[in-house]
Amino acid sequence: MPIAHHEDCVKQCIEEHHSCTWSMLRHKNGQKLCFIELNTTPECLDMSVVNIRQWYHYKAGGYGTDNGEILSWTYYKMYSFTDLHVQWIGSLRSAYAKNGGANRWYFTFNGANTQCASGTIDFVSYHAWRTDYHKHGEFGGYCKNIAAGNVRVGFRIGYPTGHSGDGYTGYFSRTRVIVREVDTRDLLDTCNSESLFNIKEYIKNNLNDGANSGNVMVFSYKKRASDTSLRVRFMANMKGGNSNQCGRYTVTFNGEECDNPAPVQGVIVWVNGVTNEHKRGRSIEGICYNIPAGVIQVAVERKACSSYSTLDFYTGWHSMSRLQVEEVRLGLGRRQIIFVDNPDNSNNDEAAGITNVFNIQHWTWMNMDDENNNHKILAVTYNKTQDNSGIKVTLSSNFCQRTRGKCARWYFKFDGSECSNPGYIEGNMYQNHWDSSANINFHSPNTIKGICKGINTGSVNVELWVGSCHAWGLGDSTFGYMTTTALIVEEVYYTTL
Repeated sequence: MPIAHHEDCVKQCIEEHHSCTWSMLRHKNGQKLCFIELNTTPECLDMSVVNIRQWYHYKAGGYGTDNGEILSWTYYKMYSFTDLHVQWIGSLRSAYAKNGGANRWYFTFNGANTQCASGTIDFVSYHAWRTDYHKHGEFGGYCKNIAAGNVRVGFRIGYPTGHSGDGYTGYFSRTRVIVREVDTRDLLDTCNSESLFNIKEYIKNNLNDGANSGNVMVFSYKKRASDTSLRVRFMANMKGGNSNQCGRYTVTFNGEECDNPAPVQGVIVWVNGVTNEHKRGRSIEGICYNIPAGVIQVAVERKACSSYSTLDFYTGWHSMSRLQVEEVRLGLGRRQIIFVDNPDNSNNDEAAGITNVFNIQHWTWMNMDDENNNHKILAVTYNKTQDNSGIKVTLSSNFCQRTRGKCARWYFKFDGSECSNPGYIEGNMYQNHWDSSANINFHSPNTIKGICKGINTGSVNVELWVGSCHAWGLGDSTFGYMTTTALIVEEVYYTTL
C-alpha cells in the first residue's frame, strides 16, 4: 500500500483496527509501504486524546458583538469516529446598563448557526440588575458525529429565549480556545499503559432545577482499572444566591464525597453586598484517588456550608449542564503508539512514540482563604520530560474581587516568567454595580486553564500569582475561600498522529 508518511500508517491502523502496538514504514524500490503488526491480545483498545490545537487571542478592547459570530477557526479533524472536544477560556459579560440582561455564548460547527447536534455547547449569564461585570468564564463539551476533514469551528453570542443582553467578550483579557479529538467509544480492557482513557460525558439540557439539596446530575460510569484515578469536570449555570448564604456543589462517588486527596467541589458564598440574582455558567474540576474498578455512580450533589444560611440554589438555567469523567494515571509518561522507520532492527533504527496527554500531576489545598491582593499564592515543582511538549495547567477554586470599579487578575508563571508562547495564562474579575456604590463580597467557583509552549525539559517551577489587571485599578481579592483548590499540570503534544 503506497503512502506518503509514517503518520498515515498509524492513522490507518487506528481507523481499521482500533488497536495497534506499532507500525513500520519500509522503503522498497523507492516506494514507501506501510506494514501494520497487531498484538493478538492488545492491552488497550482506546486512542484517548489526539490532535490537540490551541488558539490564543488578545484584543485590548475585546469584542462588543452582542448577537452573531465573534471568532472562527479551521480545524483539521483526522478521524470520523472521534468526538470533537472544544473549550473556551476567557472573559464574558452579559448585562451592563440593563436590568435582566442575559447573553448566551456557544460553539458552532461547519455552519453559521449549526450547533452541536449531540448537545449544544453553551454558556449563559444573567443579571437581574444593571451590572458591568467582566469576569472569567470557562466551558466546553464533546460533539459527536462530525466527519473527518476540515471543520469550521465558530464561537457566537446571542440571547437565551425570551431575553436580551448587552454582551462583551474578551475585554482586556487573554482568551483561549482548545480543540482536540477524543475517543469516547466503550472499552473492553484496562489500558495498562495509558495516562488518560475511558472518557465519558453526561449532559442535561435546561435543568431549571430550583431544589436546595439532593443530586443535580447522576450517571453510571464503568471504571476499567483499579490503579487509576477519576478526573471529573462539572459545568453548569449556577445562581449566585443572596447575602449571608453559602452552598456547595460537590461530586460524589457511590454516594460519598472524595476524601483522597480532597472533595471535588465548587463553593458559592455571598457574604454581603447588593442582592443580585446572578445566574452564570461556572465550572469545577478535580481528581479523586483510590476508587475501585467497576460501576461507579458519579453524581453532583448540593449541600449546605457551615456558618452561613443555605444558598438559594438554582441550577441549569436556559443552558446545557455537563458532567465529564475520565480515568487517569498520575505521573505516567508512556507512549500510546510506537513505530519504527527501519524494520530490520539495525543500529540505525529510529523509534518514535506518539501520545498527546501524559505525565499528569495533581495538587490540592483546603480553605486557602488567601486575601493578599498582589503576591504569589502558591508554587509547585513539575518535572517536564519531553522537549517538544507543552505544559497545560488547570486551576479550579473559587475567586472573589469585592471592590466596585476595580479588578483582580490571577495568572501563572513558569520559572519566574509569564508564558510568552503563545501568551499569558490568566483569569480576570472586574465588577461594577450601576445602582449601588457598595462593594460585593461574593465568592464563586471557576477554572483557569491554558497550554504554554517552549518550556525546557527538567524541573519547572509553576507559580500562581494575583495582581492588577491590564485596564483597571487593583481590587480587593480573596482566593480559595471555604473550598478545595485543585491544580493539575500535564504535558501535551500539539502534533497530530
